[in-house]
Amino acid sequence: MENTWSFFHSYRRLALDGKVLFLSCPTDNNDLITRLGTDDDVVLWCSECDTLIKPGLDVLDQVRAVVKEHNL
Repeated sequence: MENTWSFFHSYRRLALDGKVLFLSCPTDNNDLITRLGTDDDVVLWCSECDTLIKPGLDVLDQVRAVVKEHNL
């Protein structure tokens, strides 16, 4: 079973290295930060507008694909 947390952390490392764009808030385009949600799920948090977003299957699939493409 793949660890969702590790994919999001790997994606963030790629973004910090300038290889991909940061995940951004749909409300104000600020960078989203991974946080612990209920039931230990990954949620994305915008510190600017204090919004929590639970990533859907499309976002999870895209993050996994990008990370795997970069062999992380």
